[in-house]
Amino acid sequence: MSAISDSPVRADLVGSVSVWAFSVPGLVLSALLTVLRLRSDHRCDDTFLGACSGDGLLSCSTVLGDAWATVFGLPLTVYASAYFLVTLGLAGATLLSPHTLRPLVRPVLLLASWAGLAVAVALAIYAVFGLGALCLYCLFLDGVCLGVFLAAMLGNRGRVLPVWPPRAQLGATWMVAGVAGLGFLTAVTVQRALVLQFRNDAAEAEALRPCVVALRELEVPALRLPSPAGPPTHIAALFLDLACPHCKAEYAFWRAYQVELAERGVAVELQLFHFPRECSPEAGVSDVSRARACDAARAQLCLGRGDSERGLGVFERMFAEQAEPFTSEHLAQLAGSFAVEADAGSADSPLFACMRGPEVAAELHRHLTFGEAVAGLRAAPGALLVPLRDGRPTGVAKQVQGRKPREFYERYFGARGDDVQP
Repeated sequence: MSAISDSPVRADLVGSVSVWAFSVPGLVLSALLTVLRLRSDHRCDDTFLGACSGDGLLSCSTVLGDAWATVFGLPLTVYASAYFLVTLGLAGATLLSPHTLRPLVRPVLLLASWAGLAVAVALAIYAVFGLGALCLYCLFLDGVCLGVFLAAMLGNRGRVLPVWPPRAQLGATWMVAGVAGLGFLTAVTVQRALVLQFRNDAAEAEALRPCVVALRELEVPALRLPSPAGPPTHIAALFLDLACPHCKAEYAFWRAYQVELAERGVAVELQLFHFPRECSPEAGVSDVSRARACDAARAQLCLGRGDSERGLGVFERMFAEQAEPFTSEHLAQLAGSFAVEADAGSADSPLFACMRGPEVAAELHRHLTFGEAVAGLRAAPGALLVPLRDGRPTGVAKQVQGRKPREFYERYFGARGDDVQP
């Protein structure tokens, strides 16, 4: 009889310890991802979420950089941390509380674990079918949520639905649920204050250490996009990879932001540079990368030579079709849509002869050298923000590694045109 009567208590203890075993690493990873996300968004030299080094099916930058990865201005990982703090607290209550309190906490813990699992499954489905990408960190957190659910189910005598206490104790159970909800909101509020403090500190740090690059001359870009506001007061030199999804998003952001700044009287000229880091700019060297980004850059330089309007059209068309590798057949088809004849099966075709030529190789080499050696960039996308005086660089430019949110650039350009800070 003693062993039988002890088995429910043992299940409580084993289930609670198991919840702790899953919740602790979930809390640590959630907090770490929050810090990394904030650093990436608010520090000019951090590229954790902003570079295209992890594209394809496994891409944390795609998943964590998505618009749905931020809720009410806070990263989702803030809410994940609060959730794991709640599960830790509820599991701790079943371990440390008197025997009479455990039946009140047990159903609340199971309901919380159901909620966490439902959110994890919904986000995983969205990542796979909506974004076409997965993040290993997120998969780990999804596994932790599943582990918390199984552990809570174990503490619930193996049942997937809550075992409710007698009717007389239901009010106390809902009080426990209310305390758990209040704890969740408190954890989110405290983290929100820390996030705001981090953002303020980051802004002050940028003012003291603004990723300064000494710059007197600019390299010749692939394309210039003048400001609608007239002669430029700034240049935004964008370093892009035509096969990089984040570069496509960054280009779209700057096209819209350039117009917005012009409406405020801030004239920013966009200059586009090719920055496919994985390719060799040597003349005649074949592009063996999966996406053929180097060949895409070579083709754009050839097709845009002497016709900037066509060059811009090719640039934007390549971004639109970047899901397909830029093979010779793809490039020939693209050239044909711009009334340029190209034969993928002929080595003497003018387009492919131009792509193998020394002039294009030298131009691409200048772009890569400018991005690496002068701008100090490590991956695409990247940017240099160059203030001008009388149409010339003032000698100081700001380096930007990876993608940044709009508020990052607002700190640089100011909320109004007369507040622009070089």
